[in-house]
Amino acid sequence: MNLLDPTFDRRTGIGASEVAAALGKSPYQTPYELWELKTARKPPFAGNRFTAWGNRLEQIVAEAYAEEHNVQLGIGVSQKSPEHDWLFATPDRYVFDEANVIAGLVQIKTVDKDAFRSSPEWNDGPDDFPYHYRLQCQTELICNPTARWNDLAVLIGGNQFKTYRIYPDADLQTAILYGTEQFWEYVTSDTPPPATTLADARVRYPLPNGEIVNGGIAALETIHQIRDLTAKRAEIEKALETLKGQICAMMGTAEAITDDAGRVLATWKLVERKGYSVEPSSSRVLQVKK
Repeated sequence: MNLLDPTFDRRTGIGASEVAAALGKSPYQTPYELWELKTARKPPFAGNRFTAWGNRLEQIVAEAYAEEHNVQLGIGVSQKSPEHDWLFATPDRYVFDEANVIAGLVQIKTVDKDAFRSSPEWNDGPDDFPYHYRLQCQTELICNPTARWNDLAVLIGGNQFKTYRIYPDADLQTAILYGTEQFWEYVTSDTPPPATTLADARVRYPLPNGEIVNGGIAALETIHQIRDLTAKRAEIEKALETLKGQICAMMGTAEAITDDAGRVLATWKLVERKGYSVEPSSSRVLQVKK
């Protein structure tokens, strides 16, 4: 969460928090979207209420970490990898040993309670945290090779604190270096990476030229997968509608339903929406033939 020095240009390399996107492993950003940022085709992320509150709570979480582990902390700074100049990282905190030498790093996160409970990646085990955070912490270790570990310090729901200790993983760090070097070649050569989502494809290829292409076996297999998933989605949506109807029938005219412990499981409230008109627009629409 640590903000970089405003004089530091993120377009000079790939930051630790961007590595997951560069490798196609981010739940928030695709490689193509990151490439747009690095090549100044899209403005940088300005933040939102989640990042704003995360930054406000960072010092509080750092103090809790220092107290729990009885260590001395220092503010992290932007550091490029000494051997791989396309990578940089900004740990939130350094942990100093008795000789005032950096012993480890700390990456601070704040997580919504419901998001923690509902995500299959978060749990109580030592390795039970999201993969994109693992990539970020390993990259910070690459850029700070003297650090012996990186602690992921997490505040959950504002009242639960957990620490996940991450040690250098040579195999994962090799994969990070290989993948990010490939991505950086896209940036330096101004060559867009492959579109991996429909949104990416619409941005990269906004207008058709009237031609017909032969996609061969690969296209046929992809179309079969689309058809199969579309059929499964219809079945799932039908099942969800049935289950939602059962819950609503249990509530009747009530606005909420709880379990035996009194925890609210679902609400069914009246929501009013204002009418609006949509401005004329055009975009390409994918239609899969049956």
